Amino acid sequence: MRMLHVLVVMYYVISSPSVYCELCQSTCHIVRVKGLKSADCYGKELTRIPQCLSGGIELLDIGHNRIREIFEEDFRPYSYLEHLYLAENILTDIDEKALEYLTSLYTLDLSSTALYKIPSGIFSLPVLNKLRLGGIRNPKMVDDIEEASPVTSPLVYLDLSNNKLKRLPILGEVPTLEVYNVTSNTNVKLNTTMFAGLCNLQELVDINFTTTFDSACDCYVLEQWLTARHVKFTRFNCGFPECTNQVPIDDLNIYNSCRRLHEAQQQQIYKKKLLTNVGISMGTIALFLLIVLYFIIRRHRKQKKKTEEQAQKQRKEAIDDLL
Repeated sequence: MRMLHVLVVMYYVISSPSVYCELCQSTCHIVRVKGLKSADCYGKELTRIPQCLSGGIELLDIGHNRIREIFEEDFRPYSYLEHLYLAENILTDIDEKALEYLTSLYTLDLSSTALYKIPSGIFSLPVLNKLRLGGIRNPKMVDDIEEASPVTSPLVYLDLSNNKLKRLPILGEVPTLEVYNVTSNTNVKLNTTMFAGLCNLQELVDINFTTTFDSACDCYVLEQWLTARHVKFTRFNCGFPECTNQVPIDDLNIYNSCRRLHEAQQQQIYKKKLLTNVGISMGTIALFLLIVLYFIIRRHRKQKKKTEEQAQKQRKEAIDDLL
C-alpha cells in the first residue's frame, strides 16, 4: 500500500507541468547553429515530441529516439521551425493535421523510420525544399506518394534511397526539383513518364542503383531523354538497339507544361526581386531626400537665427546712439 502511495506521488510530481518543463529543458540543449535557434534532442530516449522547449525554435534535431507517433498538437509550439530531423526513430504514424503548423519548414528528414503511410500533407508544405525519405522501406511508398500527386511543395532535393523500390513514383509536375536521390534501390522499373514532370532535374543520384525496362528501346529512349536535358546520371548500358520508339506524346506535353510552369515561377521570382530592389532603392532615395531636407531646414534656421541676431544687434546699436 505504501509503495502504491509512493508511485502515485511520483506520477503527480513527474506529470506536473513545471517539473516536465525542467526535464524537457535539461534533456535538449538549446544552441545556435548557423545563426538558427536550435534544439539538440538527438539520442535522448524520448518517446514524444518535447512540448516545453523555448519559443522560436527554428531547428529541431530529435533523431535517434524512441518516438512512435506524432500527434495533432505536437508541433503547435514550433510554428517557426525551418529544419526538422526525425531520422532513426521507430516512427510509424504522423497525424496529417500536425503538419499544418509547419508552414515555415524548409528541411524534413524522416530517414530510417518505420512509417506505415507517407502523409500526403508533406508534399504540400508551402516552402519545403529538402525531403529525405531514405531507408523507410514501406512497400506502399510509391502508392502513397502518387496519392499525394501533384506535388506542390517547391522541392529542390528528394531522397528515396535504400527503399527497395520496384519503380519510381510519378510525381506530377515539379519544376523546382534539381536533385533526385535513388541510391541503393535495385531492379527498379523506369520509363520516361517518371521523369516527364521533372523538367529542371540536374542530377539523378544513382549509386548502387540497377534498373529494368520493358524493352531495350525503352532503356535507350530514357537514356537519350536524360542526356538531351543535361541530367547527370550513370548510363543504363542499353546497348545499341535499332529503335523506332518515340517519347510518348503525353510525356512531351507534361514536360512542356512543366517548362512553362518553371518559367512562370522564375518570372514571379524575378518580379519579386525587382519589386524588392525597387523598394530598397526608393527607400534609399527617400532617406537621402529626408537627410538633404533636414540639412536645408537646419541651414535655413541657422540663417534665420543669424539674421534675427544681426537685426537685434542693429536695433540695440540704434537705441544706444539715440541715448
